[in-house]
Amino acid sequence: MSLKLFGNKKILFSLLFLSAVAVAIGYLCFSSPPVLPSGDPNVVLITVDALRADHLGCYGYQRNTSPNIDALARKGALFTQAIAQSSHAPTSLGVIATSTYPPTNQLRGWGDTLRPDIPTLAETLKARGYKTFFANGNGNLYRGLHGFDKGFDTFYDKGVPASTLTQQALALVGKNNTKPFFLWIHYMDVHEYFPSKELESLFINDMFYSRQNKIPIVKNDPGLYGKNGIPEFRANKSGGNDNPDYYVAVYDGAIRSVDKQIGSLLKKLRQTNRRRDLLVVFTSDYGEMLGEHGYYFHQGWFLYEPLLRVPLIFNCASIIPAKKVGPQVSAGLDIFPTLLGFLKKQKPEILQGTDLSPLMLGEGSEGASPHVISDEGHSKTSVRTDRWKLIRSSENPGSPATYELYNLRKDPGELKNRFSVEKETFAVLKEKLAEYYEKVYGIKTVDAAGEDPRKGL
Repeated sequence: MSLKLFGNKKILFSLLFLSAVAVAIGYLCFSSPPVLPSGDPNVVLITVDALRADHLGCYGYQRNTSPNIDALARKGALFTQAIAQSSHAPTSLGVIATSTYPPTNQLRGWGDTLRPDIPTLAETLKARGYKTFFANGNGNLYRGLHGFDKGFDTFYDKGVPASTLTQQALALVGKNNTKPFFLWIHYMDVHEYFPSKELESLFINDMFYSRQNKIPIVKNDPGLYGKNGIPEFRANKSGGNDNPDYYVAVYDGAIRSVDKQIGSLLKKLRQTNRRRDLLVVFTSDYGEMLGEHGYYFHQGWFLYEPLLRVPLIFNCASIIPAKKVGPQVSAGLDIFPTLLGFLKKQKPEILQGTDLSPLMLGEGSEGASPHVISDEGHSKTSVRTDRWKLIRSSENPGSPATYELYNLRKDPGELKNRFSVEKETFAVLKEKLAEYYEKVYGIKTVDAAGEDPRKGL
């Protein structure tokens, strides 16, 4: 009896094994094989206008402004010391597009024209087989910077909110592309303090908000910012609100709105284009003044840290390890050559930036910038080390100049001008700026008598 039972079990096990094999063979024959990424990755460059790095969770901010951006940072390479090359949209976006400084590419202000022989990132990728798309929420870029659209197959340029821009970008790219694509999407909602309706009150009256905080509403200074008060143009859009905490809360709400759209954009791009990896670059063109130095709600003219410290994240699961990269880098200048480095493409000789891929891949310190130059495009330039920053101010590049020198480690708020005390450091950094002027402007700089340019402010 026991032998018969044992035999029946053997038969039963054999039948179960054969059934499993048959199911496996059927699955292999009739189901779709898994899609494995191949070829050059699709590339998405996301820029958020006027976004400060220190208002993102991945850079230590306490409000939950950026869950999707934070996730991108956790799984990619986050640069903790990424420095913008300008504090003004035309100059900064021109640097990102060309990896050249404003005097070289000739994009120093609205109405300027890109130097014809300067290659753009879009033009370079298109020549290497990419479909190229630009989706911009500014509405002024196409008409405001002539030649900036060079190399794009499609250039969408309308002043629209993040939700509309995301849908337009997805429509441009389409799905299941046979060729790799490059998409540059530029969100404007943070610049405009314009969160979506559902998020406009998200941070108002939270634990970081004080109803008692009040400051004056003041006349707009040139460039539409407020000095020691809320500028009229901003207050008029908000019913005369005189609480600075309100504007910071709305600014943060706009970040959360854009973050939501970035999450939706990347999710759908990955779902509809599974045959290729997705290489994502996230940054901003510059930051924002939120009361530092008494300046409120403005993005241009100055070169202080709130404007120059920008986020920079590279993410591609199959190529880039998750890590934080500490050395300072030239954020806008280095994106173009870094993408070409990851894609194994030869970079045009005229590019002035550096390939950061060795820093991300642990292959050495190449790409770190001991001296980062920023150029507002008209009256101010700066040179920054990981400890010091020297700002040069003049009426125009060839005019006599005054200087501000700050110890960023001891004085992160840039409140104590040390140019007359730290003479050796001042001399070294002044020489670095002189080299920059001679190299890119072709002129020698002129110094003033050494008066503090912020005296009396």
